Amino acid sequence: MSRKFTPKLLLAAAALPMLLAGCAADKREMTGRFLRHEDVQARHPIVLTEGPRILDLHIGTGRGLTPSQRGDIAAFAREWFREGTAQIEIAVPRGALNSGAAQVAAAEARQILVASGIPAGRISHGAYRAPNPAGVGVLKLTYAAVKASVPHKCGQWPDDLGPSIDQPSEQNRSYWNFGCAYQQNIAAQIANPEDLVRPRGETAPDPVRRNVIFDKYRKGEETGGKTENKIGVSKVAQ
Repeated sequence: MSRKFTPKLLLAAAALPMLLAGCAADKREMTGRFLRHEDVQARHPIVLTEGPRILDLHIGTGRGLTPSQRGDIAAFAREWFREGTAQIEIAVPRGALNSGAAQVAAAEARQILVASGIPAGRISHGAYRAPNPAGVGVLKLTYAAVKASVPHKCGQWPDDLGPSIDQPSEQNRSYWNFGCAYQQNIAAQIANPEDLVRPRGETAPDPVRRNVIFDKYRKGEETGGKTENKIGVSKVAQ
């Protein structure tokens, strides 16, 4: 049985590839828009900025630094060696009840910083107006360092979560705030913000441990370390 190709059928057959091509183009365009909208790193990027590292020390009237505060200052000095390049400023409150005690504590804080290895020329002194003259001011130690952060706050809801005229629910997109807290936590927890933009240099291997492993290998001995299991029987760690 033969089938006759009418002009309408031929026209439909010729138009079918064009229709399919148009669908493919629309699919690529929609997929691109969807991926750009769903990219958490593009919507909530982690950027490197310079910001202050601040240590607030509450100084009581008539006394100096406490033992725990001295330890905090020493730890602050270690952080400066790891990430700081600018000067450390010691700022005392002016016009507060503890202004005199803060001056004494500031001199002691400087001694601790110098004893920790920070050059005296990298330490400066300043003052600020206490917000509450009738209260107790705070002794501030500050230096500038590179920080990782998200440039905007989380918890913003510019669109409705449910169906609406502006944002139809059939698009199946995540809400704008999705992933913001995750990015903020990553930025806050990273020890060295520069690890986000470049890898660290390779450290030197341990030559002593390497020679021990090579010596055991040449003798045909087990090269793995030995561990103790719960019942006290020694076994070779794989």
